[in-house]
Formats: sequence, C-alpha cells, structure tokens
Amino acid sequence: MRKPVFTFSAMIILCCLFLFIFRLLFSQADPFRIYPGSGILTAETEETITGYEEVFAVKRGFIADTITFDETVPTGSYEIRNLELSSSEGRITAGPGDYISPGRAVWQYKNGSILSFPSAIRILCVNKPSQDQIRIRYLSSPDILLEVKLPELYLNKINSGTRIHAWIGGQETKASLISTGDNVTEGIFSIILSLEDQGLLGRPGSRVTVRITAEEKQDVLLIPSECVFLNNAGETCVLLKKEDSTVELSVDTGITDGRMTEITSGLSEGDLVLSLL
Repeated sequence: MRKPVFTFSAMIILCCLFLFIFRLLFSQADPFRIYPGSGILTAETEETITGYEEVFAVKRGFIADTITFDETVPTGSYEIRNLELSSSEGRITAGPGDYISPGRAVWQYKNGSILSFPSAIRILCVNKPSQDQIRIRYLSSPDILLEVKLPELYLNKINSGTRIHAWIGGQETKASLISTGDNVTEGIFSIILSLEDQGLLGRPGSRVTVRITAEEKQDVLLIPSECVFLNNAGETCVLLKKEDSTVELSVDTGITDGRMTEITSGLSEGDLVLSLL
C-alpha cells in the first residue's frame, strides 16, 4: 500500500492558503474607510457597515415655501335663509348660483322698483311652493370666512399678494386674504381667509384644504433636504464629497419645500453632497 507523498511545492501552497484564511478571519478593516463607486459610497467601520449614502450635485433652480393645512367650515360663517315673494307682484332677476353684490336687484316689482340687499349674498335655488308664491333660498354671505393659525416665522410673509389655493369638498374655489392678525401668542398668529363657495359645498363642518405660497425664489442653489443635518454643536451641516473622502461642512440655509432646501452660503454649484440614510 502506497503512502501519500507531499512534495515541497504542495506544502508551500497549503501554508499560503492557511495564512490567507487566518488573515481573512482575524484581520480588521480600517475604520471609516470610504469606497467610491458609481454614485454610491459605502462607509465601513471596525464593527459593521454604516449604510449607503447617495451623491447629489448642488444645482440652481426654483423653490417655493408653501403651507398646506386642513380646516373645517365653522358654524355661523354664514346662514341659509328663505325669501318668500308673490309671483303676482313681480319677477326674479337672478338665478341659482348667482353672486349678488350689494344694491344689485334680486326682484323687480311691477311698478319698476327693485328689491336688493345691503350686503352681498349668493342665491342657492329658486322654486314655487305654491301657484302664486316664489321662494328664494340664499346664503347670507357669498364667502366662507376661516381663521387660520400659523407659526410666527410667516408673519411678515403673508400679505394681500400672497397666492392662496383652496378646495372645498374636493372642488377648487377662489380664496383671498381678509386680514392678518398682529398679535402673536406663543409663536402663533392668526389670519382670516375668505373662500368663495362656488360649488356650494361648504356647509358648516365641511373640510377645506388650503395651500398658501409664502415665498418663491428663482435661480437659487438647491440640494435635497435629506442632505442637511444638525451636528453636535447645533450647526447646520452637509457632508461634502471630495475625491475618496467626505468633509463635514457648515452651511447657511434659506427656504425649503420639504423636498429641496435652499443653500445661501457654504456651497457652490456643482459641489457633491451626500444624503443621510
């Protein structure tokens, strides 16, 4: 029976293989070594991989600071009333859905005189409960007034030129600013909005969605908001990518839309920053 023969070359190969396995099992990676890739960097520590960071380029663009909130139509914002008239005395001069400005004729009598209102109303419907009777159902105000509370930082950004969009029952309606409160209580102030209820869906308790555009800027430096963070000293920072390493850099920020953030100083167009995942 032949005994196995180990040549010198075979022994050298086995020793090299043993040393490779030993180093693989017991060696430690360099702390925070950065591995560059195509748009992705992974950071490896002595213990575990910290995660993936996506690279974004600083670019110029448009950004708007918008506030979106939900309110409900308050009870008493208007009243639904009925006006009973005799068809033999005259004729109606307006129809359902009409906005009736102060002084405009709603009814014209046979002698030529008119019936009008001292304040604006909106007609809901016109019907005949009896052969000689006409009933006009109307809103005591054509608009819905909402009081909205906002953070103090928007106090000087809301004015008569502010863009406001509103939806009542899913239908867009005209909206405008009536007044801005000067009193600030615990960092909160109030504004009064007028919402024209075109679809006549804004009954008390109805949901109203309002979007206010507080500020808009063109041609500013922008980065994704997920790239901005506060360091231990409370400074606003980003991670700036430089070749195969990263640098924590303090920056100044402007407005944000939640998705993108304006950078007012600290970065230049084309710089690469990392997101924090």
